[in-house]
Amino acid sequence: MPQYRRVTPMTPLDLNRMLTLEEAADFVALSDRTLRRKIKDGDLMAHKFGRLWRISEKDLQAFIDQHRKS
Repeated sequence: MPQYRRVTPMTPLDLNRMLTLEEAADFVALSDRTLRRKIKDGDLMAHKFGRLWRISEKDLQAFIDQHRKS
């Protein structure tokens, strides 16, 4: 008789959700290129996994709040 593992579903935490560069760009209505420049300049926190950039929703919200006040 085969053994089955029980899988417990994980609950996503929205503030810890990681967005692709394209998803983040769509959300803030900027181009991918502009977001890459913001990351390079240190204006937007992002994490690089291999060749792929990921931006947490928390960091994206902080970026939006920072530029909303300007």
